[in-house]
Amino acid sequence: MLKTLGAVLAALKKGRATVNYPFESVEAPKDYRGKVEYDFTKCIGCGTCKFVCGGKAIKIDEYKDHFDYILWDAACTRCGMCVEFCPTGALTMTENLHNAISGEDIIKRIFYSNIPYERCEICKKYIKPLPGVVYQEVLKGNNDAFKENSHICPDCRRKLQAGKLFKDMNNLAYK
Repeated sequence: MLKTLGAVLAALKKGRATVNYPFESVEAPKDYRGKVEYDFTKCIGCGTCKFVCGGKAIKIDEYKDHFDYILWDAACTRCGMCVEFCPTGALTMTENLHNAISGEDIIKRIFYSNIPYERCEICKKYIKPLPGVVYQEVLKGNNDAFKENSHICPDCRRKLQAGKLFKDMNNLAYK
């Protein structure tokens, strides 16, 4: 009995071992992998994130004129594979460690984005839009010919390039 009383007094002397959450703020530890954030302005809809997602938290539905991107936070395992493999940086890990929510807010944990396709300027076929981040980060902004033809589908771009090449060859032949 005396031993137990001594342990209780020692614990009281130490103070509280837990945090009074959510009334006290809690900082995330360094390199904590919190919720995944999705930036639709950088997404090219390649589907790599969906392929590597172990929790099957990412769904991409493709339609004729758009694609839907759905990220279900409740199914996310916070493994970070989607962020690691995203070629444009559309997905990032936050340090948000607040996962407790009320039952009514469960729908807020589903991130939905509808990304419309653009139409080819020549043949009017639907093509996936290429975000500006691709020009800045992947092409380093040096490929002006590609930028000029970014609103043209690959088939029309190929025909255009072949036409220019053929025209250049004809000009050389007649000189």
